[in-house]
Amino acid sequence: LHYGLERTTQRVTALDPMVLWERRQPTECGGTPAFRLPVTEELVMLAAHAGKPHHRFVRLIWIADLAMVASDASRRGTPVDWDAVRGFARDARCVTVVGVALTMARRAGVNVPSGLFSLPTRGRRGETMRSLASETWPLTHDGIPGYRLDYALSTTDGRARRMKVLLVRLASGHGIRGRVRSA
Repeated sequence: LHYGLERTTQRVTALDPMVLWERRQPTECGGTPAFRLPVTEELVMLAAHAGKPHHRFVRLIWIADLAMVASDASRRGTPVDWDAVRGFARDARCVTVVGVALTMARRAGVNVPSGLFSLPTRGRRGETMRSLASETWPLTHDGIPGYRLDYALSTTDGRARRMKVLLVRLASGHGIRGRVRSA
């Protein structure tokens, strides 16, 4: 059970837990009253969770969750509004991480309009995105350093936040964080 979206040092999106809480909808789960997110918010949240620095898309269950949510929406007669998903991802500054997740989810049968979630193609970020989008990603993810993945995925819609994540990763990797705390 999660009690938050991400730690402050790992914050890579502008997803606001209070906004998500306010948008929750009552539902029933196994005969018990519960809450759920609307489909748009749920898809973005699942994608952002799967791509956060601690997870980096290494578990296929998150992609299966995306496929299940999209499939369930279609089955209920309310297909996913992909423009709304893109808009919510844009507002949350996580279009790229959602794009990576949906690229992976296409292999699980999710029909996402092409071009709506384009991934970076140039330089190291483009190279990292091609690795993430590869069918072999679950088997080869150890070949890319964590800081490079974090940089490529972290709020790739904003350079300042990418730089913050890169600096935090570099500082924590070199023990600077511990030296600052003891000072």
